[in-house]
Amino acid sequence: MRRFSSDLDLTGGAPVRARPSIGEWGPDQVPTTAQKKRLRIWVSIALVAATTAIGVLMYVFYKLRLLNSRRLTASGSGDRRQVLEAEQL
Repeated sequence: MRRFSSDLDLTGGAPVRARPSIGEWGPDQVPTTAQKKRLRIWVSIALVAATTAIGVLMYVFYKLRLLNSRRLTASGSGDRRQVLEAEQL
């Protein structure tokens, strides 16, 4: 069974170049927990926004393609009324 360690040397065997610089009260230039939490929230918001934008663009392009295909189909038959109905959609 593993024993709990009270050793506060968190850098352990990490190379010197990988260790954060140590200030008077702890590591310097290391993000706080609050900063990490805010970043997680921003990333979540950005992910939802990007997914929504892609979905909206897919819908718009689908509607444009559908409208264009109806217009081409209606114009091929020579009936002017069908062309006008396709443009109203």
